[in-house]
Amino acid sequence: MIYITKVHLENFQSHKNTSLEFDRGLNVILGNSDSGKTAILRAIKWALYNEPQGDYFIMQGQNQVLVEIEFSNGAIIKRLKSSSKNDYYLKLPNQEEQKFEAFGRSVPQEIINITGMYKMSLNDDKTSILNIADQLEGPFLLNQVPSVRASAIGRLISVNYIDDALRDTVRENKTVNTNIRNLEKSKTELEEEIAKFDYLKDLEKKYEELKSIRDKISIKEDKLKLYKKLSYSFKEINNEINSINIDISKLPDLELLSSIVTELVTLNFKNNYYINFNDKLNKLDMSIKNANVYLNNFKDFSSLEDIKDKLNECVTDFNRLNAINLEYMNLSNEITEKSNFVNSLVSFLNVDYTYNELNEKLKLLNNLKNLLVSNNNIDSAISKGEIYLNKFNNLDVLQSVVN
Repeated sequence: MIYITKVHLENFQSHKNTSLEFDRGLNVILGNSDSGKTAILRAIKWALYNEPQGDYFIMQGQNQVLVEIEFSNGAIIKRLKSSSKNDYYLKLPNQEEQKFEAFGRSVPQEIINITGMYKMSLNDDKTSILNIADQLEGPFLLNQVPSVRASAIGRLISVNYIDDALRDTVRENKTVNTNIRNLEKSKTELEEEIAKFDYLKDLEKKYEELKSIRDKISIKEDKLKLYKKLSYSFKEINNEINSINIDISKLPDLELLSSIVTELVTLNFKNNYYINFNDKLNKLDMSIKNANVYLNNFKDFSSLEDIKDKLNECVTDFNRLNAINLEYMNLSNEITEKSNFVNSLVSFLNVDYTYNELNEKLKLLNNLKNLLVSNNNIDSAISKGEIYLNKFNNLDVLQSVVN
């Protein structure tokens, strides 16, 4: 048998932080009135039985209350309540602490199994705490009505099962008898109602006959619809046949039509052939015209050999003119350098040139002017040569036309 070894209270009524240790057997708590002796018992009752309900026992000015009870077997039970929490905690030796929430007005079964302290049911409606007696509470059961005392004693010696069984049997017997009477009454009423429908047998027979007739009518109606549909189709087919015969009678001889079709096919083939031939002829005529245009450009030459010789002469002239142009460019650069040199000498050194030196420079200047004129003539000749050479760009086309 386990017993309480220690109780710890925090913020429970007048107890800010109180711890009590108990020995096995009788323990007495002494103190003045209103010193919190009853509050200790109330805290134990709240932790073990979840009574009283509410939070009026929380110390004024605090928002959380805690009661912790330690038992001789090492089990520790904590009851904690605040504005946001309402939990039980169970800590067993060598095990993790368990937390219980949402247990309502009862105590978690795991905690009851450890403490063995639970409310005793005196009858179907009333329970009592056997392990704790409140202050000024009367003797056990003597303050209860006789029916409660009898039920409680019966439950203590386990004869309540007989009373419960007898009471349940009587209740069930009354219920069964009531159901029997109701069923017999319902049976009589139903038999009377059924008697009113005796004519239904004749109606059922007539219904079956009418159903058979209706099925036959439905079959014949389906056949009639089919016959009407076939008749309509037959008339349409006859009309189409007559129309086709009329059209056939209007047609000429089929052999003549066949020969006409064959002739049309032949003519169509020939027409396509002539169209293709005409396209080729037009393209050839266009090619001849283009060739004549190119030949007109070379009407002064008797043959391609003359064209080739003339082309070679043009290439030779072009190369010679190009060399002259290159020499001209070099001379121009040299003239520019000499002019710059002379200007620098005149500007910065103010040196007097002798008559012979000036005469030589004048001769050189005249020669340069002549070279410039020659260069302009060369440029003109080169431009004419390029125009002339452009006329030979399509020489390959001309060669293919001549061939």
